[in-house]
Amino acid sequence: MSDTIIRRVDTSTDGRRFYEEIDQEGKRLWCYPSFTTKIDAVYPKDAFLINWIREQGLGGQAIFEKAGEEGTEAHIAIDTLIRGEKVLTEGLSLKVKRCVQAFVDWTIEFKPEFLESEVMVVNHELKVAGTRDLLCKLNYQKGKTKYEGTYVVDYKTSLTLQDKHEIQVAGYWSCTAPGYKTALLHLNSKNQSGYAFKSFDPIPAFEKFKLFNKVFETLYPAAEPKIEDYPVYFTLN
Repeated sequence: MSDTIIRRVDTSTDGRRFYEEIDQEGKRLWCYPSFTTKIDAVYPKDAFLINWIREQGLGGQAIFEKAGEEGTEAHIAIDTLIRGEKVLTEGLSLKVKRCVQAFVDWTIEFKPEFLESEVMVVNHELKVAGTRDLLCKLNYQKGKTKYEGTYVVDYKTSLTLQDKHEIQVAGYWSCTAPGYKTALLHLNSKNQSGYAFKSFDPIPAFEKFKLFNKVFETLYPAAEPKIEDYPVYFTLN
């Protein structure tokens, strides 16, 4: 059993995410920003998304944040399924139900061998950490399409896939053994199956991540979680 723990720290002021390792005495051994935090901080913002949020008025940002929360719900539900438990559909939004159903359908067709689900990974050289969605083995072939080997897979519940998604997965890939492959599992796809599985070469994507990482380190050389502390309870006395 390890004498230390690695935990996620979500900041309360700027929405950034960090990971830190703590020893038994509560001493912090290291603290790194997450892969998504580094990428989002320096990756060019989607002009269409920014305009859409602006056009929605006061509710635009709330809608955007809700989409992120639904993505988290879908991740939790999928991890629960992988661990062999049932997921109640009651209380889930329509989007989450669709995404979870898409994952179930993908599993039925691709028949993955699940190795790890929702595991924290760290790259000490680049001072970055994160939570990898899935590590699995595939031996799937349909026509000329073939997927074989061990894959680092990241789920996406957004309407479209973006270049930065591959960059993010390549970061997780850098924390794994040589020879592993990478893929995106789009669970909000408009195609007939409801999902899309996209494998890609992680090496060019990782080279991009290293460039963005260098920019982040230059702009935010001392990035740390900003936590607001509050008393156990409030009182007017």
